Amino acid sequence: MNIKELLSEETKWTTGAFARSKDGSLVGPCSPKAVCWCLAGAAKKCYGSEAHADILQKIYEAAVNRSAGARSIASWNDTHTYAEVKALVERLDI
Repeated sequence: MNIKELLSEETKWTTGAFARSKDGSLVGPCSPKAVCWCLAGAAKKCYGSEAHADILQKIYEAAVNRSAGARSIASWNDTHTYAEVKALVERLDI
């Protein structure tokens, strides 16, 4: 599964946490209880630890470096809409 598939609906995306459970509690991105993810959490869930760094670098270069005020992928995720996150994921084909 890739990020595009994982974040296929807005209900599967979150802000303020790498991942959340059905009741909104914070969980790890690879937790079986996770039902929604931020962009960074989705990268961890989909690509694991080996490819995770490469995917994060790709996202960072495409989004954070080009966005005034964003210091990290998490802050970029939290200050953008689902539509913007989805467009970035589509553009990067991840």
